[in-house]
Amino acid sequence: PQQPPSSLSDSGLSKRPRDARLLHMVLAHLGVSAYQERVPLQLMDFAYRYTADILGEAVRITESAASVGTKGGAGAGKDEGTVTLAAIRSAIAAKLNNQYSSNLPKDFLLEMAQEKNRVGLPRAERDFGVRLPPERYCFTGAGWGLKDEWESETEASGDEPDETMEDVREGGDENEANEEDDFE
Repeated sequence: PQQPPSSLSDSGLSKRPRDARLLHMVLAHLGVSAYQERVPLQLMDFAYRYTADILGEAVRITESAASVGTKGGAGAGKDEGTVTLAAIRSAIAAKLNNQYSSNLPKDFLLEMAQEKNRVGLPRAERDFGVRLPPERYCFTGAGWGLKDEWESETEASGDEPDETMEDVREGGDENEANEEDDFE
């Protein structure tokens, strides 16, 4: 028979793996009556991965204890394929400490943040930020220093050169204001 899509439509006669039926009974005992059929499969997958990780870590603990030469230590086994209860307990403790650690309480984090924020930031120094060369070497301002290039372009084209700022200052009309008058 085909497996039901949820636990409510399961009569208990469907062909499921033994572990899935066991998880179904555990969930029923805990009072969980309605769930999708993939929930026991996800729980089985988690349990299998967790068991494989713990056993693998226990084997590594056993091998490292045997290579050090501690006889009767936490993971010392008689044969190469044996794992002791102490090695399994050490592997479980290591996994609990590394993977399933709880977060710090929010009150503690808030208190620590307030303590850090009490200290003001240092003032920005005068030379703070990107240090640029003098203005005449930067292309950030107006291009007034390109007179030589403009003159060479006009000579190449054969046109008469336009008046430059120096020409206006030197020989401009007396009625016209020069650049210095604008700023006074």
